[in-house]
Order: sequence, then C-alpha cells, then structure tokens
Amino acid sequence: MKKKCQVVMLPTEKASIIQKWGVWLFYDINKKLSNREPKAIFQQLYILSDEEIKEGDWILDNRPIKENDEDANLITKAEYNIDVHPLVKKIIATTNSELWIDPRINQIHIVIPSIPQSFIEEYIKEYNSGNIIKEVMVEYELYKSYKFGPNLENTGKHFLKLNSDNTIIISKVEEKKYSRDEVLGILKRREDFIFNPEIMPPLNKLKEWFNENYLL
Repeated sequence: MKKKCQVVMLPTEKASIIQKWGVWLFYDINKKLSNREPKAIFQQLYILSDEEIKEGDWILDNRPIKENDEDANLITKAEYNIDVHPLVKKIIATTNSELWIDPRINQIHIVIPSIPQSFIEEYIKEYNSGNIIKEVMVEYELYKSYKFGPNLENTGKHFLKLNSDNTIIISKVEEKKYSRDEVLGILKRREDFIFNPEIMPPLNKLKEWFNENYLL
C-alpha cells in the first residue's frame, strides 16, 4: 500500500549534499561546493508521517516552546509515546545521515532509512522551477507473522518497504481525476447552498453549459 507523506526541507549548519545558493538549490554529492565562496546554506530533506510516534522515534516537533513562538522545527527523539498530533510528525526517512537508530545488536549503529538519489534530484529540479514538492506517496507493506500454526497471518500493521540500499520507495502524488458523471454529481450535491437564483444561474443553465463543455 501507499501512504501520503509530507516533504520538508530544513537548513543545517553541517555540510550536506543539498545546498542553497541564493534562490537556487544544488545537488553536491561530493560536498565540494561547500569550500567555495559565497558559502551555501546547507539543507536536509525529511519525509514525515502522521503515524503514531513511539518512544525513541525521530520526530520533527513544531510545538512552540513558548507562547506566541514561531514553529520550533526541532529535530529530536521522542521521549515518550505520542498520539497523532498536528504539530509533531515522525521522521521516516531523511538525507541527514546523523539520525541513528539506537544500537541493539553488537553495538552496531543503524541509520534511519534514506531518500533515493533520484527523488533528491527531482526535488531540486522542481524547486528550481518554482514548484516545491510538499507531498509524496511512500510504499508500505503488510506485516505478517506466525500467530498460530505454521502459516503466516496478516497482523493489520504496515511497515516501510525499503530498497536494498535502505532507501524508501517514493512516487508522486497523482492528481485526482474525476469523470464527467462524478463532476456533475458534486455540483448536484452542492446545489442547495452555492446556487442562489438571484446571483447565480439556475441549475438547468449550469447543466446546459456542462453538457456543452464536457461531451460524452
């Protein structure tokens, strides 16, 4: 299954592969541009999910620290479980390689999933064209386990589907396309409060216009 997730770009003080020079973004995979003047503003990409947050998850916390504060944009680890919150999002993937998952086996550090190079390049291309990508579809798969007997059973839970290089699988958010009948149905349902005969044409006039412009 695919889940719609948020894309956020945030500045960072450390050198990164995404750099902002003036109004333009550059992809510097070898971080060579960081040695030139004028110095770039380094950036990191984060893919955010509104799923339940558990203790130890990396999060983007936008809750104001003080009243009337602006968004904090705080990258941190959750100190406790958090239900769905509009200002707190779970980070499921990032270009920031410093976000480690706590070691559990043989003290091996595991970094959280990363963002594929193809999407980074697409994001920069769209950004420089004046189109900032704010949402993407991320691939998840159903978790199965041996509950009873030898056969795998669905748990109803989903987890990130990853490529072999620990990158998530991303696709664009497809624009919803409506059929002719669906559009007419929406107009009919809205008829009561959007069509005032004194200021708007009656529905039969709208239907005439609709039939002329949306032929079968």
